[in-house]
Amino acid sequence: VAATRQAATSGLHQIAWRLPAPLFIVFESRNNWADLIATHRIALDSARLAGNRQGEAWVLNSLGEALAITGDSEGIGYLQQALAIRGDIGDRTGEAQSANNLADTYSRLGRPEEALEPLRRALDLSRKADYRYGEGVALVNLGDVLWKLGRHGEAIDCLKQAWRTFGEIEDADGAGYALYCLGRAHISLGRNADALGCLRQALTSHQTAGNQHRQAVTLRLLGRVQADNDLEAEARESWARAAAIFEELGDSAQAAEIRAELKASAVSRDRR
Repeated sequence: VAATRQAATSGLHQIAWRLPAPLFIVFESRNNWADLIATHRIALDSARLAGNRQGEAWVLNSLGEALAITGDSEGIGYLQQALAIRGDIGDRTGEAQSANNLADTYSRLGRPEEALEPLRRALDLSRKADYRYGEGVALVNLGDVLWKLGRHGEAIDCLKQAWRTFGEIEDADGAGYALYCLGRAHISLGRNADALGCLRQALTSHQTAGNQHRQAVTLRLLGRVQADNDLEAEARESWARAAAIFEELGDSAQAAEIRAELKASAVSRDRR
């Protein structure tokens, strides 16, 4: 963060935008959105001052996605700009990525109908460019949106396709997220055995990938399903592990929520 600021202040704009640009996955895995957003706002100005349109689009895309994840609708404008630039310069893989992220933003903000067109665009672009990772992301996002729209059969089919796609390219984190989404779908349909299987596999995948935040999120949901199915000792272990990871990541609020769930579950058990 300090190096990005120093480079921009010193007029080294090509360096200032390049420093944070490849670190999205690092910030994401640590759930460190504040530093990502701070560095990318600096990087955006530097990319523009350097006249690097590809760099500008890259930074716009990451900044827009980070803002969306934190619930800020400002991200839509940045993603629309990234999508337009990538279309103009013929970056089809990047265009697919930005379309995916724009759709994900609409979905996060409770506007799933608006997400369908950019998702279909992302899926088509990814397949034409043989961008398998982008194809997997588009499929898992499309599955999530279709589920929100009540189109459950289509949603589960997309999620299974996403899981297979990530598996074929050996992307453990992507496969884990597809399985997590499948697990949620099975819970909604009352298929608890299927949900447990998906969530356990998802956890293993996220551990393989080293994504701590997704491990914690998966453990939290897994604990709920285990508790609902009288697997009390397993539920307590899952919740304790989830809380410990959230604490390590600096998310004390989620850790406290999980401990409250654990306490409530213990009270409920005692009353039985």
